[in-house]
Amino acid sequence: MNSLFLIPITLLVLAAIYGNGASVPPHRPPKILPKSEVGVDCICDPTDNPCRCEFKVEHLLTMIYNDSGKIWLVEPCNGYLCLRGQENQGRQLTEPEQARVITADGNVSRLVIGINGKFPGPRIDAFENQELEITVVNLLHTDTITIHFHGLHQVGRPWMDGVPYVTQCPILPGQTFVYRIKADPIGTSFYRADIADQHSMGLYGPVIVRRLQPEQGYSAEIIVTLQDWNHVMDAATAYQRMVSQQFDLGTGEPIGTTMSVDTANFSRFEFQSGLINGKGRYWMNINENNGSPLEKFVVKEGEIIRFRIIGAMTQYPMRVYIEGQSITLRGSDCYNLDARGVQSIIVHPGERYDFSFMFGSADRKQFLLIAETIETRESHGGYHAAEAIIEIGSLNGTVNPNPPNNKVICLNRTCDIFNCPFRFPGTTKENCLNFNNVSNEEKGIDPDIVKSVDDEYFFNFGFPGPHLNAPGSVNGREFVFPVSPLLTQPDKLKTQCTDVDCIESTCK
Repeated sequence: MNSLFLIPITLLVLAAIYGNGASVPPHRPPKILPKSEVGVDCICDPTDNPCRCEFKVEHLLTMIYNDSGKIWLVEPCNGYLCLRGQENQGRQLTEPEQARVITADGNVSRLVIGINGKFPGPRIDAFENQELEITVVNLLHTDTITIHFHGLHQVGRPWMDGVPYVTQCPILPGQTFVYRIKADPIGTSFYRADIADQHSMGLYGPVIVRRLQPEQGYSAEIIVTLQDWNHVMDAATAYQRMVSQQFDLGTGEPIGTTMSVDTANFSRFEFQSGLINGKGRYWMNINENNGSPLEKFVVKEGEIIRFRIIGAMTQYPMRVYIEGQSITLRGSDCYNLDARGVQSIIVHPGERYDFSFMFGSADRKQFLLIAETIETRESHGGYHAAEAIIEIGSLNGTVNPNPPNNKVICLNRTCDIFNCPFRFPGTTKENCLNFNNVSNEEKGIDPDIVKSVDDEYFFNFGFPGPHLNAPGSVNGREFVFPVSPLLTQPDKLKTQCTDVDCIESTCK
């Protein structure tokens, strides 16, 4: 049967279940934050097959306010934005005006990549097994692009996976490409650029795939995209700094790498700020920030909220928590998990986690949602975190738009941290958990199938080369981009390295 006819039948069945005159329950939660923007976000109706959307990819500038063609430079002012220049005398923007400004961390006006005028990109919100047609228009002046749908299965259509020169040719400036994909599996995923470090400039966005039947147990949903931000490096600059050296432009001294509690070093992509849904503050030190406005979510007491956390970072894992609260882990990378209460979840780049939370009887008007990097504070001497304000709209009081940070994570109790990349978190007040401590509640999964192995392969990942310049290799081979996509035109491959050629003295 054509799937186009299944959706109306499903709606009729739901109507029958809820009786004559009863309203059919919505397919989405009553409240989703941030709110979708008509003509910008890709919000699919369950009867759309395919669901068609257009993504116009273009360069944009942060900290610029466009008032009917008149352009103003803006600056942070204690949690708000104010116009710069003597003519305006620091006029504070209204909330609707502020919503039209791309801020990032508010430190400088810099180049970003937006889609449909939005940074980060629009949300794709579809239903299970729905066909999607995403028309991508490259409006960049000189750069090529591709888009990878991270988490979605491209079974039977690998040429839609967005890997340049492997599954497709890059989309040239001025060109258009249509991605035809299936919304599968159900859960929280995202799309991102797959060329160089373009996603570090904002070329990414959430993908939510829902069941046709309304999901029970949640009255609200909050979508959170995490990004580590450097406010002076674009994609090309970031690459050059990482393979050469990064310097403090004030002192001229090299910038050293930071480390996690297990002494593992991070690379030379310097973390300067953390962003939640494209907004954050620049902390000059552990006590002072520039007052750039934060993302804000308004909730009510008693609402059961599903948080969808998307790790769109370039490099730094982040520890996510609500200050002073315990949260309930519910899902990971589109798999539902048995409920497990934890204090925080460490989200690595590319990972997605769902957790639930309810403010039962809040004792104050606002809380901070915090995503702090797992760098040790001693290794950088500052405060490296993304933050968002959670406002309890049903309580009286005012909201501080530029609240102090949360320097103490665990106080007078032992904190369970899920998804630690190390066994010991560095303090006796914290307890590391991993996937051995949770269960998958998905039905129909046979563990014996996973245990069955047909072939075994060994991959030796190495970083040979001189100090501070270490290109990656796998089994002694360094990847060199071919001139045509390997998947569809393997005969065009000119850079193949055979076992005879690839020995210690000749292989790079």
